[in-house]
Amino acid sequence: MKRFTFGWGIVVTCFMLAFVNGVFNLQVANFLINPVQQEMVWPRSSVMLLLLIQNFVYMISAFGIGFLIDKMGAKPVVVISSLCLWISFMILSKIQNFAPFLIYFSIFAGIGAAGIGNAVIYTVIGKWFRARRGMILAFTLLGASFSVAALQPIIEAMAESGAGWRSYWFGFSFLPLICLIPLSVIFLGRKPADRGYNPFFSEHRFLCDEDHKDPVDSYTLPQVLKMPSFWLILSSWLFSSFAGKTVHMIAFPFATEKGIAVSQFPGFFAVIFICIPIGVILFGILSDFLSARILAAVLCAVQAAALLLFSIFGSDFLFYGAMGAVCALTVGGLFSVMPLLMIKYFGPDHLGKIAGLMTAVCGFADLADCIYMGVFHETLDSSVGVMTVVVLSLVVAAVAVGLAKRPNRKAVE
Repeated sequence: MKRFTFGWGIVVTCFMLAFVNGVFNLQVANFLINPVQQEMVWPRSSVMLLLLIQNFVYMISAFGIGFLIDKMGAKPVVVISSLCLWISFMILSKIQNFAPFLIYFSIFAGIGAAGIGNAVIYTVIGKWFRARRGMILAFTLLGASFSVAALQPIIEAMAESGAGWRSYWFGFSFLPLICLIPLSVIFLGRKPADRGYNPFFSEHRFLCDEDHKDPVDSYTLPQVLKMPSFWLILSSWLFSSFAGKTVHMIAFPFATEKGIAVSQFPGFFAVIFICIPIGVILFGILSDFLSARILAAVLCAVQAAALLLFSIFGSDFLFYGAMGAVCALTVGGLFSVMPLLMIKYFGPDHLGKIAGLMTAVCGFADLADCIYMGVFHETLDSSVGVMTVVVLSLVVAAVAVGLAKRPNRKAVE
């Protein structure tokens, strides 16, 4: 297979990983919380327990899968995970009782989702491409946005026809088999040398590197754990993820408190929907020309400033929409820039372990968000208090990533 064709095959495979991962995330939001609870007559606490356990399983699996990718490559991980998702959702579409639902949804599906998740995408891009990785990573991460755009009309049509969540799960359970297994078998390997290739764009220098040299150094996980830069990047990623998820949950209640009419929300949602993928692409490409560290710090700071401005002055829909667009662009940008910073700093050889660890730890942003919104938000009884915490989280994220200087090989050794 020609080198050019093989490179595009890897990009398409990673795009489809993001797409399928978005499909199964989307079904949780639309076809678990309300329809499953109503049909099964389960208390909401039971449904939240399913999600909580799945999140824990996902985090643990992501860390373990990182070791497997470095040792065996992404191909067996994606194949086995795709089979897990297929079997899980085929069975879930027929289940009536809570115990098997817990096993197949929270455990098997959690493992399967981790095996086609972002940690796999980051590792494959980091190992197979030497430069232009910001642009390539951005285009692959667009798969998740495409899944929302493509499947939302299908979900609405199924809901109107009365097909329900069982039909959705049964039909889309075949997606990993059709889209992921063939592509992974053809294109994914442990590293480029195993397939007779050098890393793509290895003949080029990085367009931006703080030391003005190719970052060919690779660090082991024990070495990385000793680096202040790792903990600074991880902290920034965690705080910015928490902020982004919390803003998504309180955007509409916060707007209501500011006096913005509910009838205007669809227009705001459309702005967000458009701006996030634009931010992914725009800042992914810029990160090939600008310092990813500085760019990440600026994105966190701009997002904090936009939220702060609206908290103080926002009562007009146009102003709210403008600040929402800024926030959406910066959230999309962080989706691309944060993982790229990890790839640039720590090298490709042990990237699976590092990406798996970072993905697992950043999963705590979901847990922290649920706990905060479920406990402290009710205590504060105001979205303004939550927004204050979000702004402070983004300030911490900006400072942390701004201080995360490039590792020094001599200092580590």
